[in-house]
Amino acid sequence: MQLWRTADGALLKTFPETVSYIAFSPDGTTLLAAGTNIVWRRVSDGALIESYEDNGSTNHYNRYIAFTPDGHTFLRARAVGEIFAARVPVALHPFTRNGPGLTLHWSGGAGTYQLQQKTNLTAPWQDIGGVITNLSAEVTNQFPSSFYRVISMP
Repeated sequence: MQLWRTADGALLKTFPETVSYIAFSPDGTTLLAAGTNIVWRRVSDGALIESYEDNGSTNHYNRYIAFTPDGHTFLRARAVGEIFAARVPVALHPFTRNGPGLTLHWSGGAGTYQLQQKTNLTAPWQDIGGVITNLSAEVTNQFPSSFYRVISMP
């Protein structure tokens, strides 16, 4: 799979996937590809967000993919008449530093989110604040190390 800039025809990225169909999220940040796997990539740097095996027909050329207009759901179809709908996974983007804290950025999910933190890998996840609808959040890092995740709420 290759990503080209339409304005001047420049090749931007080459990816290892063999695909039959691609779709861009409505906000332009995510590329969704259907082939032997269902693959999500971040458009800005090409980072792999998620990849799932598409268990079904071995003919990957008969697969189609699309986002819903709100970008929260994707549809996958096969030429044999099957259509599947699923929620787009949450993808964390590079954070930015803001003094003593961080600003976390993400995309995907269902539109309401719960930010969580843990101070080590064996600690339980703890909610940070309440449920939010933003696609970013500022956190003050009060521990030597912290791990963060974003949960998409139903």
